[in-house]
Amino acid sequence: MITAAGLNVAKVALIDLNAFSISHNLADLFIYKAIILGVIIFIAQRRFKVHPVLLIAFAAIAGIIFKF
Repeated sequence: MITAAGLNVAKVALIDLNAFSISHNLADLFIYKAIILGVIIFIAQRRFKVHPVLLIAFAAIAGIIFKF
């Protein structure tokens, strides 16, 4: 059940089905800014052992700056 919830959140956050259904262009399927932010957070979490609250704050600031 946790996996299903995680996959649903990933689908909502990383994939834009409305833009893809209009254009039928594979490049419009993915939300690249969100994917890049997710990769940066994943690397920071694994490599630097940053506290999760700091990662959430970083993601919130990045979302405000880049207008997610």
